[in-house]
Amino acid sequence: MEPFLLKPKHYLSQFHKDYITADDLTKLAADEGVSEDEWNRVLDDKGAGWWGGGCEHAAELMPVLRPWIVKESPEDLIIMERNPYYWKIDTEGKQLPYVERIDGVVVADPGNIPAKIISGEGNYQREILKHTDIALYKEHEAENGYKVNLDMVYHNAPVALFFNMNNPDEAWREIVWQKEFRQAVNAAIDYREIIDVLFLGMGDVNPWIPDVNDKELANKMLDEIGLDKRDADGWRLYPNGERFEFRMDVATNPLFITPSEVIKVHLEEVGISVPLKQLESSLWNEMRGANELYASINWLDDCNWPYIMNDYMPNTRILWAQLWHLYRQTDGEEGEEPPAWMKELYALDAEMAALNPNTPAGADVETRFAAWFMEYVPILPLARDVKDPVIVPENLGNVPHAGRSSAMMFAGEQVFFKS
Repeated sequence: MEPFLLKPKHYLSQFHKDYITADDLTKLAADEGVSEDEWNRVLDDKGAGWWGGGCEHAAELMPVLRPWIVKESPEDLIIMERNPYYWKIDTEGKQLPYVERIDGVVVADPGNIPAKIISGEGNYQREILKHTDIALYKEHEAENGYKVNLDMVYHNAPVALFFNMNNPDEAWREIVWQKEFRQAVNAAIDYREIIDVLFLGMGDVNPWIPDVNDKELANKMLDEIGLDKRDADGWRLYPNGERFEFRMDVATNPLFITPSEVIKVHLEEVGISVPLKQLESSLWNEMRGANELYASINWLDDCNWPYIMNDYMPNTRILWAQLWHLYRQTDGEEGEEPPAWMKELYALDAEMAALNPNTPAGADVETRFAAWFMEYVPILPLARDVKDPVIVPENLGNVPHAGRSSAMMFAGEQVFFKS
């Protein structure tokens, strides 16, 4: 897969207002059903904002450096054909990829994926496969000519619980800014139960946060930070007498919804009311952009911390402290000044960016980063090294069998069919 910034100018110029005439811009906007001021949306759809991770039909025909080219396709398929100009060869000088064509089946609802697979409509799949469906997939292996591999792990946490530190609700801020509150939430959560329920036990507790699972300790800490009063229903109250609510708005995705339901049970066991809403992704994105989230579940690429990915920073995932980050971006002209503990994270991040990790100084700053995370727990990763169910054709060769399952995607040009 080519880097996100490498896109073909000669192709994308036809959708950019600086490279086409006013008449062509008017026609382009009309054809695409947008106003002329929204021409950039067309540019993004045609490929400028596309990196190959989805199934956008609008990006068909864009020249790419990847092994396969997305061709014009019916709406229910994404047809990808071998790129005759692909730049990699194997050890014998044969040009990659080996596989001539891939037909990607478009599924509007992820819940329909199991039916597509067991009916024989799909035989190559990683991610979005629920662990609770593994037995179903294995039951239909022989008749459909695929195998279920369980020998690799996710390339990320894969999900985490995030607190929005900058929600404008002042009462919420007064509580969530206290590290003791976040530590109490961490203590209330039984991560092994989440791993058992969501991943059938095929994962480990994450090493970035304290492994506590102690409801008694959680209750004690919540009492000590001022949430010691309860209403007639047993729910904890803010110091001002209003019910404290740990509102979780979660985008519709089984990997988000299932753990949020378990967390809701765990927090309610220590007297925290947890209103939980499942939202369509576009609505969830709108709430995130508008800084309206309180808490949520999202992806977390923590396996690549702290040098490659920086999902621990506040401008990522649910944008969990976007006003603090805006303050940093604008040198204090906009946003809100972050507290001292948050400034420590910015300093650590800057120090890590300037150091070689394979040096004593690099190892030292990583140790300090880990200690900072253990103390302030701004994010709660829910698991680590979770087995990732992968479905592959039974006669497929060069399939990876160790490490991160993302190798299935990023080294796909090397697979071949055995005769």
